[in-house]
Amino acid sequence: MLFNKTPIRHLNLTSVEPVADELFQSPHLCKIITLALAECKLTDSHMKLLAESPYLGELPWLSLVLNNIGMTGAEYLAQSEGLGKLSYVNLYGNEVDPTEYLVVDQGVILERILPGEGEELEARFGPIYWLNSESV
Repeated sequence: MLFNKTPIRHLNLTSVEPVADELFQSPHLCKIITLALAECKLTDSHMKLLAESPYLGELPWLSLVLNNIGMTGAEYLAQSEGLGKLSYVNLYGNEVDPTEYLVVDQGVILERILPGEGEELEARFGPIYWLNSESV
C-alpha cells in the first residue's frame, strides 16, 4: 500500500462520489493536510459525512470546487467539531459559496465582502475562520 511507502500529506482526488462513505471513514486521512475534491459530484449529504469524519481533525485546507454543495452542506462544515483546524475552504462553483471575496484594483485590496450566506452561517454558529480570506 502506498501509505506504507511514503508520508502522503496532500490528496487531489477525483470521482470519489461512489466511494465517499468509505473515503471519509478511512484512517489514512488522519495525516492529510490538503484535500482537493474538485468536480466529484459531491452533495450536501457528502458534506455531512466529511464533517463527521473522525480522521480529518488535522486538515487545514479543503477544496470542494465545482460540486453540488448547497447551504445545508456549508452548514455541516461550519458546525463540524471534527474540522477544528480548517482555515481554508474553496466552494467556488457550487450552489452556494459563503466564503469572503475581495474587491481588488491593481493588486490592492479595496474591500472584503462576506456574502449573505456567510453572514448567516456566522450568525448561527459564531465566527468561522475559513469563511474569511485573511485566514489564508
